Amino acid sequence: MYRVVWFLVLVLLPFNSITQLQFVSQEGISDSRYRQNILLKKVDIAIAEKSWDKAELLLSFAYDSGRSRYRVKELEKRLKTAIASNSKSTPPHIVTKPAKKRYQKTIYLTFDDGPMKGTTNVIDVINKEQVPVTMFVVGQHIDSSPTNRSRYNKIRDNSYMLLANHTYSHAHDRYNTFYTSSKRKILKDISKNRKLLRDDILPNSPPYTRLAGRNVYRLPTYVSDDPYITKRQLAREKSSYDMLWHEGYYLYGWDIEWGISRKTKRYRETPHRLVQKIERLYKEDKLATKGKVIVLMHDRIFQDKYNGKKNLSKLIQILKAKNWRFETLDSYLTIDDIKQGKYTQQKKLFNIDKFAKNRSQQKRNKENQLDNFLSMKIDTTKL
Repeated sequence: MYRVVWFLVLVLLPFNSITQLQFVSQEGISDSRYRQNILLKKVDIAIAEKSWDKAELLLSFAYDSGRSRYRVKELEKRLKTAIASNSKSTPPHIVTKPAKKRYQKTIYLTFDDGPMKGTTNVIDVINKEQVPVTMFVVGQHIDSSPTNRSRYNKIRDNSYMLLANHTYSHAHDRYNTFYTSSKRKILKDISKNRKLLRDDILPNSPPYTRLAGRNVYRLPTYVSDDPYITKRQLAREKSSYDMLWHEGYYLYGWDIEWGISRKTKRYRETPHRLVQKIERLYKEDKLATKGKVIVLMHDRIFQDKYNGKKNLSKLIQILKAKNWRFETLDSYLTIDDIKQGKYTQQKKLFNIDKFAKNRSQQKRNKENQLDNFLSMKIDTTKL
């Protein structure tokens, strides 16, 4: 008798569980196909409930799993159709809440610790995709070998890349000790790297700087301290950040980081998942500056052993498809931001008026280059 009852339970359980799929947690399910089926069911429910953001996020998870591609694409089509039909069916007489002001989506891809292994792959991808990026270089790495000096020269000569200061010693990778040591030593280290880069950067431009191992902002418009260290350690380090600011340095942190997991030796997120996070930061206004996202990456994560070229290319292509505008950090602040910022410095390391003139000249040069390129394209089509 018991055998018959158990047989009926096993047979009927899958059918009775179908309506409960939306309550099943994705974690803890070992079979990947079963997990994918649950995920797709959740997408189906989200579409039915008109939860568009939730459906898009779940679809990104489904894409990352790499299974049931046909079903995923079908659900994606259904989602687009549902969103379109919903917008058309909204009665014109209904007064809706005014939409939040949306800023131009601008992305700042920044790469730390070069030159090193992986730098050449970054340069190759940037040249191919033709997007501007900011390279925070370490002076000690430049001076360490002829190979690294050659890599640095490629960065310096690349029109898509903005050179920036990432300290000379990288704090010797002992951050707690470095930022609580003599302020004179800290300033000497960062100034040494600035002198090394001085002849290779545009004259009269702000000293774009990022501290090694610390997510710190000190700008005319925005000030914040590293949220990832203890309050006790911050209390010991904060005066060092302020000292660098008053010595004339502009300190840039980041909004989101993309890296490699130490345990798995793989990227913590796929390019598609990272873009989903970036989009969410933008929508929820969880940024240092509205509409502007600074992404931190490190040259080393783009080595061949991580399939770096493919992953970086994929990230940039997805961002392009999502209509993100790529910029370097020299455009992060406007001239008015610098002149009228509420945080003032005791010392200036650049001339703001000359910087404004240089920037205007650069803009005209770019426009002329674009006009020349377009005219050449038109001429070749006539041949």
